[in-house]
Amino acid sequence: FKPSFGEQLLGGVAYASKHNLTTLPATRSGHDIDVSVEIDAGVPISEVNSPSHSVAIQAASSTVKVQLAKEDAIPNQDLILRYRVADASTQATVLTQSAQRGGHFATYLIPALDYQSNEIVPKDVVFLIDTSGSQSGAPIEQSQELMRQFINGLNPNDSFTIIDFSNRTTQLSPKPLANTPANRRKAIAYVNRLSANGGTELMNGIDTVLDFPAAPAGRLRSIVLLTDGLIGNDEQIIAKIQKELKPGNRLYSFGVGTSSNRFLINRLAELGRGTAEILAPNESAEEVAAEFFREINNPVLTNIEVSWIGSGKEAEIYPLKAPDLFANQPLVLFGRKQDRSNGKLRISGIAAGGKRYEKILNVNFDQVSGNGAIAQLWGRARIKDLMNQMYGYENPDAVKAVTDVALAYNLLSKYTAFVAVSDQGEIESDNTEAKSEDKKYPVAVPEPDQVFAQIFSLLLFGIFLARKRLKLLLMIK
Repeated sequence: FKPSFGEQLLGGVAYASKHNLTTLPATRSGHDIDVSVEIDAGVPISEVNSPSHSVAIQAASSTVKVQLAKEDAIPNQDLILRYRVADASTQATVLTQSAQRGGHFATYLIPALDYQSNEIVPKDVVFLIDTSGSQSGAPIEQSQELMRQFINGLNPNDSFTIIDFSNRTTQLSPKPLANTPANRRKAIAYVNRLSANGGTELMNGIDTVLDFPAAPAGRLRSIVLLTDGLIGNDEQIIAKIQKELKPGNRLYSFGVGTSSNRFLINRLAELGRGTAEILAPNESAEEVAAEFFREINNPVLTNIEVSWIGSGKEAEIYPLKAPDLFANQPLVLFGRKQDRSNGKLRISGIAAGGKRYEKILNVNFDQVSGNGAIAQLWGRARIKDLMNQMYGYENPDAVKAVTDVALAYNLLSKYTAFVAVSDQGEIESDNTEAKSEDKKYPVAVPEPDQVFAQIFSLLLFGIFLARKRLKLLLMIK
């Protein structure tokens, strides 16, 4: 939660000087806040804390209430609230909300606190790296460092290979290699020899990786793409992935370069039931790799399917294809039952060793309340799915569907907007030349970092001395 905002540079704006913040960090603006939070995760909650503020915590049977302990504190830094819901085993829970728009629910799959190595689904990883001319210099060096980090961070039972593409493709091996010290050394030597030249023929790399045989049963095929995505045939690439990506394959995309094609990179990850990451030119490859492994290196449940058991129409559940469940990364699905009829939700998937996981949850809409945010989140998920279906063209029926959902759930979309309306009546004036009057109101600015504040003070003092010295020299002349 952000109670204050830092001052922003308004370069090139004629009226920028009128928008300076007028309150010092350690003074009061007169707009204090009091924050109360009620957490209902559907499962037991533990380890609630705030690294930024003093908070009072009150635990009930199934919820936790958190409130700022010091109401007189100056609200000039972000409020950060953390809590843990994991247990010794994988948990599943459902939260419901019922209203005239239908019955809505949020289903959570929560990974266990810890997993043994035999509980992690092994991966066949195919690294697909862009070596075209646009990657010359820092981008190819960044990709190489990422590759070295990735290869050395794989699990013992994983396998891997590398495909690099530009005008043509080359590869480390025609099939994934076992994760042995010798193969890792071979792969890193291959990566170190890569150079950037030629055009970005992403389709060459996509064709090569799609031609790979399907992953063996019980293993997950992970395709890790590193590219800037600066191509002109986005539609063909996306269509190819939509039609030909094998069911057991997942696609994770990394944007590398000063101007990555964010749309393409994000869209490919969505279609591939993976995740996307954009790397800034000066960003640490080591930190990005560590985050990557924290999130998606340890799949614990794959090929997840969710189905409705009960009367009436099928529930509308999004995303349509559920992602995999990874250690340290909860999975959330949103659904709506328009007729609000009660039923059950079956969640199934494949765990390590081919073991089948199944959980059946009761979904009850008898209580006509619940958390209204669940309905909003379902609306967002529905709009996202509709927009994904319209890539490259706008279908009038889909546009109307997006607009209807956005209006019904009070959401922003490509076709809707929020309009601020004053609660004060219109003020009429006989003076047609009357001008509006700008008023300045004090606002809280962020608490300064102590080290930065000291350095900034020294810098200002240095500028002051320099100006004094310059003035003295001018007087002497």
